[in-house]
Amino acid sequence: QNQIKQGLGFNWGPTGVGTITYTGALMADILDAAGVLPEDGVGEERWLEGVGADETLRNGAYGTGLPLWRCMDRSLQVLLAYEINGEPLSVDHGFPFRIVAPGIIGGRFVKWVKTLDVVEGHPKNHWHWHDNKVLPPGVEVSNVGKEGWWQRPEYIIMDMNVNGAILSPHATEIVKPQKSGDGVGTVTMKGYAYSGGGHRILRAEVSTDGGLNWKLARHTDQLKSPTGRCWTWTFWEADVEVQTDRETVVCFRAQDDAMNIMPDVPTWNLLGMMNNAWYRIMLRPSGSPGELEAVHTLWATENDPIHPANVHARVPAGKGTGEAKEPPSHQLQVKNENRMETRGMRMSSA
Repeated sequence: QNQIKQGLGFNWGPTGVGTITYTGALMADILDAAGVLPEDGVGEERWLEGVGADETLRNGAYGTGLPLWRCMDRSLQVLLAYEINGEPLSVDHGFPFRIVAPGIIGGRFVKWVKTLDVVEGHPKNHWHWHDNKVLPPGVEVSNVGKEGWWQRPEYIIMDMNVNGAILSPHATEIVKPQKSGDGVGTVTMKGYAYSGGGHRILRAEVSTDGGLNWKLARHTDQLKSPTGRCWTWTFWEADVEVQTDRETVVCFRAQDDAMNIMPDVPTWNLLGMMNNAWYRIMLRPSGSPGELEAVHTLWATENDPIHPANVHARVPAGKGTGEAKEPPSHQLQVKNENRMETRGMRMSSA
């Protein structure tokens, strides 16, 4: 989204995602052993706060939380993990312990866990409030602080949204379509799609006419957990007819089983998160007879139709979807700290 307008977030691209096998203890079992009762997790008033050992960060060690009810629901499989892909966690991946919450954004996966506490209300950690949010498009650096947007809990991200990408042909790859007519050839395209909350991908589809018509892709891999939820990405592939003598823009979108679907254009937000507009690539003649070059969004020039700024310009006046307004006078009142420290939950990273 920084290609549309510079914000405070990273330059997230389509590779900021992965599927990993974690091994650990169910957080529900840990809470049960610590004496937390099932009724303690009812409603949104109590949270499990995790804080890491990375105390060199400005504004203190990274910490955030999950609603307690999520952690106590065994079907959601929230873990205190100690292995990754069958091996002990590396330091980069959070040794010795990290929180893992399938279907939820990675910002809740606190690494190097030092303490776990059940708290009343949202955690007070700086990073819980100042990171991993999708704020309205009119919120910018100039007004995010003075209008109190950081203190608005409703914009805190939990479940991932439906998203996906084209992986093959990859960026700058030269492909030779299989001829299927005059000036037309077929290219096999492959990619992934996923959604949050354990939802499965219902449809993955591609279009070469700007979204007027869509071709349904084939699912090549879709896994479910023992509790019937989809925590992993789904792989897809499709045979797509493209022009061999001129440029073709190929759009991809996915829909999950809750009928959430990737939108046509991105909605800019200050932290640049949850960008899930149609994934676009361009195939254009490479200069060699019968060959096409693949151009992906991050490698597109400002003159290319798939450049994010040009896609975003399709929104009237290029202003996004509306202006943010000042929060009402009854802004969130953060409760006084009232910690209920659970037995055996305070851990050292050593």
